[in-house]
Amino acid sequence: MKQTRRPEDEEKLNKTPETPAAADAPQEEPAYSLEEIMNEFGGWTKRDAPAPAEPVTDETVRLAVPAAETKGEEKPAEPPASGDTIRFTPVEEEKAPEPERPAVWTYRGEPDPERPAPDPKEARELARAERREKRQAEKRRRQLERFQKKEARKKRAQEQPEHTFASPEAAYAFYAAASGTRLRLLVSTLLCLGSVLLLVLSTPLITGAFSDHAAVFSAAMLGLLILQAVCSYDVCLSGVIALLRFRFDQYSMLFLALCAVIAVVLLVVGVQAGSRLVNIKQTLDRGDGVFYPNIFVNDIPLEGKTLDEAAAVVTQQVQSLISSFRITLRTEDGRSWDITGDSLNMKYDIADQLDQLWAIGHTGSSSTRYEQVKALEAEPAMRYTTLTYDLSQVNQILNQIKAEVDQPAVSATRVQDDSKWPPFSYTDDIPGQTLDITGLNERICTMVDTLVSGDVVLSPTPVQATITRAQLEAQIVKLSSYETTVGKSGEYAEARAENVRLGTEKFNHLIIKAGESVSFNKVAGKRTVANGYQQALEIAYGNYVLGTGGGICQVSSTLYNAVVNAGLTVNKRTPHAIPSSYVEKGLDATVSDDRYDFVFSNNTNSDIYIETEFVKVKGYYHSRFTIYGRPDPNGYTYKLVSQVVETIPLPEPTYEKDTTGEHVFYDDETAVKSSGREGYIVDVYLVTMDSKGLEISREKKYTDTYKASAPVYWIGVNPHETPIPEGFESID
Repeated sequence: MKQTRRPEDEEKLNKTPETPAAADAPQEEPAYSLEEIMNEFGGWTKRDAPAPAEPVTDETVRLAVPAAETKGEEKPAEPPASGDTIRFTPVEEEKAPEPERPAVWTYRGEPDPERPAPDPKEARELARAERREKRQAEKRRRQLERFQKKEARKKRAQEQPEHTFASPEAAYAFYAAASGTRLRLLVSTLLCLGSVLLLVLSTPLITGAFSDHAAVFSAAMLGLLILQAVCSYDVCLSGVIALLRFRFDQYSMLFLALCAVIAVVLLVVGVQAGSRLVNIKQTLDRGDGVFYPNIFVNDIPLEGKTLDEAAAVVTQQVQSLISSFRITLRTEDGRSWDITGDSLNMKYDIADQLDQLWAIGHTGSSSTRYEQVKALEAEPAMRYTTLTYDLSQVNQILNQIKAEVDQPAVSATRVQDDSKWPPFSYTDDIPGQTLDITGLNERICTMVDTLVSGDVVLSPTPVQATITRAQLEAQIVKLSSYETTVGKSGEYAEARAENVRLGTEKFNHLIIKAGESVSFNKVAGKRTVANGYQQALEIAYGNYVLGTGGGICQVSSTLYNAVVNAGLTVNKRTPHAIPSSYVEKGLDATVSDDRYDFVFSNNTNSDIYIETEFVKVKGYYHSRFTIYGRPDPNGYTYKLVSQVVETIPLPEPTYEKDTTGEHVFYDDETAVKSSGREGYIVDVYLVTMDSKGLEISREKKYTDTYKASAPVYWIGVNPHETPIPEGFESID
């Protein structure tokens, strides 16, 4: 760091004391050098540049600084000659001054702390990083070398002189020759690659024994060499000219080398061709008049045998198999039939198979025969004689056994008897049996083809009846069942119960044919005393009145619900004027002899059977209707559901005069004749359910309306002031 001086400092340094007063003047604070300041703050030291051999400056101005203090010893400071000490050094004029050397400052800080022992892992990481850095540097060096070589090639290419031609024809000839040269070079490269490929293919690891293919490979190599010579015709021509002139240059040497290679290839081809001819002759001579090796008929080796000898051996084997072959057909009752080879008229095509095998190596040219014989070494020739036979006798035996064993199955039947209940009965189905001739023929043919003897047990196959009893019984199932309870209170309760019983029994064991319609009034008959009906309360014109056959509408309503739940078709139905107590609102069906009827039809393709019951349970009578028939093909069941959509309130009451005084006497008295009824509007839906009882659909069938009836009161007609009639007495 270069130290600079201020002008005032310069004046102080050059100032000389002139008077004693100047010496006695008060001393200013000593000025510190830059070196002292740097030593004070931070340990900087000055490294002086080496002093020149001789002083080169006119004068050197040095600032007096206190002497360094030594540890443990104090040295008195030298008295200054004056306030500032100025020392002059003589200047030698004959030497040129040297430029001022800058001071060099270095930082001397506190010593570094002791480094810990190196970590082996860190050492390995540092080593790997160093090696990686070396690899990267080597890679960059190679890249740089490649780039330099590439640039050098570009530079050399640019420095090549351009071709000059005397005429366009000369330029065309030059470039045409260059193009032809490149083409010939490409063809020659391809021919060389083909030669290498032939050499690889000729190895035993790929093509097997080279001797079997030497001629082919040699001929191919010779062809490639000839093509190579054609491509390099100019070199060959130059070589010929050089030889004619008795010059042995590179062209003549190349031509001689090519001729030598061709000669060697021709020699190899010739040797291999001769060797092949000798090998063919030796191989074919081994099969002169006999079969060659690896020839078999029915697994019998024919090597070394003549055609007649082979025929005799095979015929003996076949005859032995035919004579020992036997199949025994047995039935379960102990009967048996034997089938032999003679009965089947077995024959074998021995001559045809032997002729085909004899043709291997004995027909065709020598080369063809040789190839056939060599092929036997890789894959032997195996033939099997074909067996022919006649199964007419076997079929005759099987048909005879089948006629004795077969029993047809008998289906179950349903016997209808309307006088009984159930009106039908069932006969059991009888399974049958049959003998499978087709399967037996296939089994026998397999045994004959393989000449496997053995017994065949004739087991008939069971045959199930077309219609079983279970199937018939499943055709008639319970479609629906519905019951209502007969009330037991009231004056006419017993008579009403009797009428319900009589009407219910009228429909017991009723059979409805497919498509037939049923009228309730026709089956129940007229409600007369002669027909057994009694007087009981019934609904007529919106009121309960006494009539013959009262309660018969409960029977029709019960049957109506059973019919709908069975899925049958309802043709005619009429609701009551007022709701009934034994069924829900909207589920009733009223009947009368001359006004209303309930009619339904059997819409299925089978008969419908109705079974009824009238029983007494815990003091109450129950009317039950059960309908049987063929089940729904989809497994659906049905049910009627009613819903009250509106309630009609009671109308204003009405009054009737009791002129007889039976109920009330005075005109300010009233008595209830009838309490009246609320009216209802009811929607009825047909719900369809699946086999699991889950609702599928809901269809609205109709809407019933039950009118409201006004309450009726009795009122008297006699005022209180009227005299008491004779025979009455006052109770006041």
